Formats: sequence, C-alpha cells, structure tokens
Amino acid sequence: MNTQIKTVGLGLLCLVVSFTQQAFSASIPEGFTETVLEQVATGKIVAEVRKDTEDEFHAFHRAYYHKVSPDSFLKLAINHPKYAALFEEVEDARTLESNSDLTELTYAMDLKIKVGFISFFLNGKGRHTVSYPETAEDEGQVFNELLNYKDKVLKLTQNIRLVPYKEGMLVEQELVLKMHPDASSKKTIKDYLKKFLTRYLNTFRTELEK
Repeated sequence: MNTQIKTVGLGLLCLVVSFTQQAFSASIPEGFTETVLEQVATGKIVAEVRKDTEDEFHAFHRAYYHKVSPDSFLKLAINHPKYAALFEEVEDARTLESNSDLTELTYAMDLKIKVGFISFFLNGKGRHTVSYPETAEDEGQVFNELLNYKDKVLKLTQNIRLVPYKEGMLVEQELVLKMHPDASSKKTIKDYLKKFLTRYLNTFRTELEK
C-alpha cells in the first residue's frame, strides 16, 4: 500500500514539475531566451550577429519597449516624413504609394551621409509590408526592403516582430544585407547601412517612450 502511495505521489510530483516547466517555457516568446529577457529588461539592445563578411551582414537585435504597443510602433514606422526628424542624415522622406488598408507602402528617402570630411548622397526607394495585430495580445510585424541600388546592394531587408509582453512589448529585428561584389564604395555603404539600421530600434524606442 505504502509503495503504491509513494509511486502515485512521485508520479504527481513529476507531472507538476513537467507542467511548471512547460508553462515557464511558454511564457518566453519565440526568438528570445531567459538571458536575453533579463538583458532587455535593463534597457539593453541585444545583438546577435550571425554573419559579418566583406559582402554580407546578417544579425538579430532584440529590445524591450516599456508601455509601447505594436500599433504605435507600426504607425511610426510608416510615417515616412517623420524620419527626417528622427535621423539627422535623412533630409527628406515621403510615401510614394500605399494601398487603402496601409499594409503595403512604397516610399522614398533622401540621405546625406558624412564619412570623415566626405559627404555623399543616397536616394533610396523602399517598401514596407505591414501586418497589424487583430487583438492586444497578437504580434505585429513590419517588413522593410530596399528596391533600388541593385548595382550596389543585392539585398537589404529589415524584418521586425512586435510581441506584446508584460507592460509593453518585445521587439526583434532581423537584418539581412548582401552587397554586390563589384560595387564601388562597397565598404563605406555597407558600414553605414549596418550602423543606421542597428540604431533604428533605439531611436524608435526613444521617440515612442516619450
């Protein structure tokens, strides 16, 4: 009888432990770890560089925004004229086309970039594809891609997930950059694009948490 009670008791204990572990792991959103959650809770933007070569860059950046919703982030992301006030090198930005529900927008952005004593200009054209959350618990997403300069940049994409979490949201940004092997000023352009998009999350957080 005692053996049976011990066996049942042990089984229940294992079940409780298993359930607790599953519940805890379920509370950690996909793409994040307990360590990363601890770091972003302090305000840090955590970088995970997967690849950084002469021609390619692939990285994830993760952050936490306090008392900011996915909707407010998405609203700012597609407010293209606002970029000139957020980033000093953006001289002008404008929406070129959009569909009626604002899920696909093309835009133009004029940048003046200074490298030492030298300045050069980029007139980028891009496209935002937006997925809006249906409820307050749902994720939002915005996918950004460069459409021109294919003679220099073969691929430049920025994919941002917005995950409601506690009193705000977690943000995960994936950057993929592939330069043309024969592009002129390749290193200068690649280094600038890396830096610009890496500080994107911090700039947005500063604006949205005001």
